[in-house]
Amino acid sequence: MLADPLSIPNSLAIAIGSNDAAPTPTVEVQLRTFDAALGRSVRVGNLSTLITGAHKATMTISHSESKENKGILTDRSATRLEVRKSSADSPDVIAQATLTVSTPRSSFTAAEVKSITLALMSFLTIQSDGTDYVFNTEMLDRILAGEP
Repeated sequence: MLADPLSIPNSLAIAIGSNDAAPTPTVEVQLRTFDAALGRSVRVGNLSTLITGAHKATMTISHSESKENKGILTDRSATRLEVRKSSADSPDVIAQATLTVSTPRSSFTAAEVKSITLALMSFLTIQSDGTDYVFNTEMLDRILAGEP
């Protein structure tokens, strides 16, 4: 299993906003460290400034070994952001998003896996008009709407 390569800060700030033609204000969310162990860290915070009714956000980062590449050990890192929200229908509803990255211990360099990950993240959130890149979640919107 991978050891956590970085020290874990007491809190993590996430700046959320856009820099497109009609910029939205950047909102900073603090997620404080709740639990940390070898191979896993958990941070909690509140996203109510972004999501109406949200009362708890939990970001979990975990590392494990995977056997998905037959005969080649693979390190898997998963980052999950889970948000709990209260509504009239239910006192505690959960939505989550997870990014999982698998890094074979041979055949791919860490830089190549980083490039693959950044390419996916850019595909979901960046758009080019041929001369510039802007924040745009149209592709992510299409996927969430059910595009295969």
